[in-house]
Amino acid sequence: MTRIVTEQEIYQKSERVEKDPAYLAMVRQLPCCICDNFGMIQSSPTEAHHVKSGRFSFAKTPDRQAIPLCHSHHNKLRPYPGDEDKIGFHNSQEAWKAAYGPDHDYTSATQDAVEALV
Repeated sequence: MTRIVTEQEIYQKSERVEKDPAYLAMVRQLPCCICDNFGMIQSSPTEAHHVKSGRFSFAKTPDRQAIPLCHSHHNKLRPYPGDEDKIGFHNSQEAWKAAYGPDHDYTSATQDAVEALV
């Protein structure tokens, strides 16, 4: 059963952001959650994206709330053939959110997928 993560859990202010490089490495092993959910072909490598939609501070969210995004859905800094129509989160956050929803909506499914890897 997928656990629902509340906005309070995601954006709760804390003194110390929890780092977990092993978790981020597992996130990078997963397919891009946008390509996967929207039936797109993933042409670029998966990167770990720290969720940012609706965040009210400049502090990163904990590593265990990161989601897998292909390079083109994350930064889109390098062109990959076939990815011309993909929207990069850090290039256009509002367009990304309008097309795919808030990035934190993919946190629970990512946590379940990482747990299945263990």
